[in-house]
Amino acid sequence: ENQEKSRIIEDVMNHVKKQEQQIFIMFYYQNKKIKEIAKNLNISELKVKVTLHRLRNLVKKNLKERGYSYGK
Repeated sequence: ENQEKSRIIEDVMNHVKKQEQQIFIMFYYQNKKIKEIAKNLNISELKVKVTLHRLRNLVKKNLKERGYSYGK
């Protein structure tokens, strides 16, 4: 089940912009803080926050459509 969820998340990431992928990876896989991501990518912290919010919703929607729960 976890492998399938990971595949779904990977599929979602393959369909978003490169910068959005970078933000997602830096936050969730490299454990970087929002401030650090913004500095590294030369964008505002607000843009990082909004992008993460949008991507979480997109992942949640895709998991739900395929019958998986998201989060708790």
